[in-house]
Amino acid sequence: MDIKLDETPGRGSLYMGKFDHKVAELQWKIHENYIEADSTEVDDSIKGQGYGRKLFEELIRHARDRKLKIKPVCPFVVMMFKRHPEDHDVLYKD
Repeated sequence: MDIKLDETPGRGSLYMGKFDHKVAELQWKIHENYIEADSTEVDDSIKGQGYGRKLFEELIRHARDRKLKIKPVCPFVVMMFKRHPEDHDVLYKD
């Protein structure tokens, strides 16, 4: 399943599915030098199949490409950073 990017002033998201019917989505708020990952949702029909992980991996690539840090607020993103210390180069530290 392809991952698509949607950005508007102040917000962004990576999602799977159609724009009007997303089956998985990771959202964030855009700040000056970091993004605040605040929500991850995966449809019950595809939970447990690694789609959340794929969104997280794409978020990491997105942040590295734009030279941004990620402030994890969403419990899923917090957990993923704990499991993947190799990605801490993009972890925002207050």
